[in-house]
Amino acid sequence: MSLDPASSASHFWQIGELLDYLFERCSVADLASCARVSKHFQSHASDQLYKDVSTLQNVLQFLGPVGHETFSQNDGKLNFAFHLMPYMWRRFIPYGQRVRSLEYDESKLPSDGQLDEFCFNEIAATCPTGKVFPFLQDVKLVWRGPAIRGRFSPIFMGESLRRLSVDCDTQTLHYFLGSIPRVAPNLEVFRLVCSFHNSTIISLGDDIEGGLVALINGLPTLREVTLPSELLSQEVSLTLAAHPRIESTSQWWSKPLLWPQSFVAGSERLRTFRADIELDEMTRWLQPKSTESTLNTLHLSIRDIEPGDDINHCFGLLSKGFPDLTTLILDLNTHNTPSNHPEVTDDGLKALCSLRSLELFRLETPVPLPVLEKDIEQMAKAWPELRSFALISPSICTNTRSNVTLGILVTLTQSWPKLRALSLVFNTTLSPSRHPSGEEGFAYPDFEIDVGCSPIADAAAIAIFLSQLLPEYTRLLHCDQTLPKRTTSTARQAKFKSRHQRWKEVTTLLKPLLGARAREKDAETKVKSMTAELHLAQQENAELNRKLKNFSRSIESKSAPIMDYDQS
Repeated sequence: MSLDPASSASHFWQIGELLDYLFERCSVADLASCARVSKHFQSHASDQLYKDVSTLQNVLQFLGPVGHETFSQNDGKLNFAFHLMPYMWRRFIPYGQRVRSLEYDESKLPSDGQLDEFCFNEIAATCPTGKVFPFLQDVKLVWRGPAIRGRFSPIFMGESLRRLSVDCDTQTLHYFLGSIPRVAPNLEVFRLVCSFHNSTIISLGDDIEGGLVALINGLPTLREVTLPSELLSQEVSLTLAAHPRIESTSQWWSKPLLWPQSFVAGSERLRTFRADIELDEMTRWLQPKSTESTLNTLHLSIRDIEPGDDINHCFGLLSKGFPDLTTLILDLNTHNTPSNHPEVTDDGLKALCSLRSLELFRLETPVPLPVLEKDIEQMAKAWPELRSFALISPSICTNTRSNVTLGILVTLTQSWPKLRALSLVFNTTLSPSRHPSGEEGFAYPDFEIDVGCSPIADAAAIAIFLSQLLPEYTRLLHCDQTLPKRTTSTARQAKFKSRHQRWKEVTTLLKPLLGARAREKDAETKVKSMTAELHLAQQENAELNRKLKNFSRSIESKSAPIMDYDQS
């Protein structure tokens, strides 16, 4: 072994890289064992263990000094066995520096499972001049206890924090909202889910509004914000619009949204906008604007749709208002039922085809849309750069509702060469409109296709058809074992289970077929390569023969006798 210092340093650096690679693929239990028993592996194993801490209750489960009685092991996972005690925090200080992501969610805990206040007080007292988690980058806090517990939130914030998600009521929020810019000055993403009571809105409304304005102004690196509609006052929305870096804003529904038109028009940097919105308000918002929108990502969850509402007209307004969208997500399912589902027609889909820059399109409806293959072909021609396409519904599709056959896949392989994910309801009981020639296929290696609860007949025939178009490592998704919430009748439940079982059979049959086709294509590629090399060698051989003949003729001409005509 070389004694050269540079060589030794390189050797140990390579070992460290190898350990990190191996530990990234180890189970939690194996990592915990390495962290406890081996001083050589402890640092690398602990880095992996504490990089993403799932919950605050589990942060001590890997500590060597505590011993096995601290946790129980089930199915290869370690679970914290008893309440976190204050004296344990001093043992955790060396490990706290490794934590990068942490979640504390009281909504998942029984009331007696929430941390006692003396535990939080001990955490705060453990490092009075520093942070227990100095390099924490991502935090999710869900408070459900007494509002005063909100004052402990800054314990989990620091200069390294980049993403903060908070779910609490306004009284709890009041205890720490104003301190966020001071303790987490480099925050980039702030998501707030807040519950309201009329009394708290009246008593704390101005304070919360002022705190949000101060937060937005006090965080120069902020680029993404999610807020409830109650807190999106005119002043807050104008502050968001004036921020120099905010590019993404989301609003979750709690009352009718009345502000987006002025906000979206007023922001010169806004790239992403997401909101729950009523159809009437959406129509007013989408009326022709005098300013040009900078949005490239739009996600709308539309509420209160009535059977007679003209959703197709809204699609036309949307296409005119945001012509440069690259991502469009329209959720008509979350807040609507099959009884009041919107009738999206081919005119509505045709209007969306004017969005020529789309790379991701997703339209989710309560019941499957009765689209035709020509409608999808039209969208395929309009959106050549598309990477993800979804026309989906959680409902069971009837045979008469869907007219799209597997043959559309042949067209899509040619129209969408960059496609990575496809979600579509097929009627596989119908004969495919086109058949693969053997030359087509989706190119993206980790392709994903979701067929939902599509009608299905012959599982083997479907698997053979798909194997001719899909890459080897394709993920085929279908209706899982969980019945849709709206599926109540016995007959529909039986149909759902039957389709689930058949699509599961397709998945089983498809995997070896894809592997065989991949090997066949690989062999064909090798044969073509060898044939090309042989052809090239033949050409080179012919060229050498030609040169050899020319060279021989040249030698013969030089060696021929020369007649002296003067002497003769």
